[in-house]
Amino acid sequence: MEAARVAALRGHQVTLYEKGRKLGGQLIQAAIPPHKSELHALTAYLATQMKKRKVKVVLGKALTAGEVSKLKPDAVIVATGVKPVIPEEEVPGLNTLSNVVTAEDVLVGKAKVGERVLVIGGDLVGCEVAEFLADKGRQVTVARRSRFMADKMNPDIRMILVDRLKQKGVRLVPGVQYMAASDTGVRVHVRGGVTAMSEIAADAMKNIVADTIVLAAGSTPDTDLAEALKGKAPKVHSIGDCAEPRRILEAIREGWQTALEI
Repeated sequence: MEAARVAALRGHQVTLYEKGRKLGGQLIQAAIPPHKSELHALTAYLATQMKKRKVKVVLGKALTAGEVSKLKPDAVIVATGVKPVIPEEEVPGLNTLSNVVTAEDVLVGKAKVGERVLVIGGDLVGCEVAEFLADKGRQVTVARRSRFMADKMNPDIRMILVDRLKQKGVRLVPGVQYMAASDTGVRVHVRGGVTAMSEIAADAMKNIVADTIVLAAGSTPDTDLAEALKGKAPKVHSIGDCAEPRRILEAIREGWQTALEI
């Protein structure tokens, strides 16, 4: 939307295609966890700019490379975002289960979630979806392979988030190796982890019981359309997470800069 806004301001005729039913992309689910509602204002601002700058918006349409070629654009900006990482190799047995859902589907209400939940992945998304589910009364455990939860965040904000999770009864289990997943939970090996005072151990095997396993193990750029467009459009620019997963401000700045260069 930022690329479309700036391109329209510079006099280009801009059409924005969005495969979903409303504008916002990952901002939609990013605004759902507790204490993130202010992001709704950013989405609303950008959507309003589409109307003010007379950007033609087509919703519910995921373009193919062939359809793009028929439109004969002078330039194409691809902002298709990311695909969730499914850690099948790291979590043996995961691909055989029917109780596995993604964090995105949980946040937008597409997934049914049981009472006992295991979140695989303890970075920002994993911790936020854990707090979201804890507020709904679920018993939540967050497990990750690294030693620390949400360690890529701003340290001050991270401390506040982790403290809130503990206060809400979320069990945090860092430093794990996933041994086997089943429809009743996941067996892990904890490497020097301390999950509670009663569980102090240098190394321990633990069974994390779960009715639902939520995947928040990261994401990978969705480059399918950009790859398919090679040689089929005069200029193709990949921006945002489909070029490299990044933060909101960085993605918006890239949209702004790309539109200035067209």
